[in-house]
Amino acid sequence: MSGTWNNSTPVAVKILKPRTVKPEEFLKEAAIMKKLHHPKLVALYAVCSQEEPLLIITELMNGGSLLDYLKNDAKRTMCWNKLVDIAAQVKHALLMSL
Repeated sequence: MSGTWNNSTPVAVKILKPRTVKPEEFLKEAAIMKKLHHPKLVALYAVCSQEEPLLIITELMNGGSLLDYLKNDAKRTMCWNKLVDIAAQVKHALLMSL
């Protein structure tokens, strides 16, 4: 789901749906995201945890998530070099943000 942050910034809104993931796991994801800061990682803007539904508000990625990007390559058109480059960028971003 998407929305607008401060009446100007497009954001992604992740909602904890009942009986999908335990609230503790959902909040654990938010806690990890809170520690990570890098230009190549999605920015965390807010976590709404006072009442249900629980929400995680993040930067909106125009092309969707990396997971969706990889899943949508069903014809396997992405070459190994591109996949290795993506993996290296993710690793670098994670190491630099810790």
